[in-house]
Amino acid sequence: MPAKRNAPDADPRRWYAYQSHRNRAHYQLKTEPLCRFCKQEGRTTPATVADHVIPVDGDWWRFRMGELQSLCYDCHDRVKRTIELRGYSSKVDTSGWPIDPNHPVYGQSPEPQPSNHPTSSRARWRQIQKAKRELRSPTIVEDGGGERN
Repeated sequence: MPAKRNAPDADPRRWYAYQSHRNRAHYQLKTEPLCRFCKQEGRTTPATVADHVIPVDGDWWRFRMGELQSLCYDCHDRVKRTIELRGYSSKVDTSGWPIDPNHPVYGQSPEPQPSNHPTSSRARWRQIQKAKRELRSPTIVEDGGGERN
């Protein structure tokens, strides 16, 4: 029996190489040529990345049908990634208060958007935090009390 024509690969990173996604990304950058985040701050920066507004996290339908936004490389790899890892933006207004209503200062716990991918930044961050805790905890070695040669 032949495989389904539109069946996705098991590895979500390969989805970005599909011609259908490249066409969709090209159309997004053509219709929205400036970085959305930079434009909100009053800067004019050409967009280079068609980014999913809601992270895909291995969901094929969210990848194919999810809303895209145009971002510059810096905003995609720094600003958006930080927001995804923390669950909120750390930007503040002129009074020094956070702009994002999901910020912990407003008393609500942000819902981080964990990725199920083993090489995700969130999974790597957890590994690093676990290693730090293990380094901080004292290691107790009990001596058998016997003589050593």
